[in-house]
Amino acid sequence: MIYAFAILFAWVAIDFNKGSSLVEVQIKVTNSNHTKNKSFIAASLTKCSSGSAKVSINNVDVDCKDDKLKPAFIAYFKDINKNPYDVTLASMLEGGGTPALGQSFLAVDGKKYTLKTNVGDEDGGDVVLNDIIVKE
Repeated sequence: MIYAFAILFAWVAIDFNKGSSLVEVQIKVTNSNHTKNKSFIAASLTKCSSGSAKVSINNVDVDCKDDKLKPAFIAYFKDINKNPYDVTLASMLEGGGTPALGQSFLAVDGKKYTLKTNVGDEDGGDVVLNDIIVKE
């Protein structure tokens, strides 16, 4: 986790040197978190779909059952990601609707995992990325 903060701090420092505003950096970090979360979920579900009974999430073997995967994903992402808009808010929660700025929601309906992330915009408005990842 300290490593993640160091990378975030370095990225912020570089972006500020390039003239980026804090909001621009927050948007970039939130976009990056969403992309990485989506890729990790997709890779894990692919492994489960290819016959594996378990996947490793945060160095823990987790059953490839939806009721086990969803809370493991949420706990993992809450641990490794911080909300760039407000560190007092969890970076990921279970749910639907519109997450707070910098936050993601993960919902599961059958074999469909829905990842929503509010990356925000320059004016502090909501811009929600919505990806559906299907477990084959």
